[in-house]
Amino acid sequence: MSRLARDGKAIAGRPSPEGPDRKRYAITEAGIADVERWLSEPAPPEPHLQTVLFAKVVLALMLDRRPTATWTPSARRTCSACASSPT
Repeated sequence: MSRLARDGKAIAGRPSPEGPDRKRYAITEAGIADVERWLSEPAPPEPHLQTVLFAKVVLALMLDRRPTATWTPSARRTCSACASSPT
C-alpha cells in the first residue's frame, strides 16, 4: 500500500478507530485509471493465466463493471497456422 501511495494511486487516510492499529487507504483517480486499463488489457499467455483471469473477473464483478465489447465467433483472432484449418 505504501508503494501505491508513493506512486499517487492511493492516499492514506486517518487511522481506523476500531480494532488494531491500521491505516485506511482510498484509491485516487490515477489508481482508478490504472485498474480500468489493467481490466481492459488481455493477459499475455503464461502457465498460470487462470490466476490473472480470475483476479480480473472478481475485481470486475466487485466494481459492477460491464463488458465493453461482446465476443462473437466471427470476431476472434486467428493465427496464420489456424487460418488454413477448418473450424
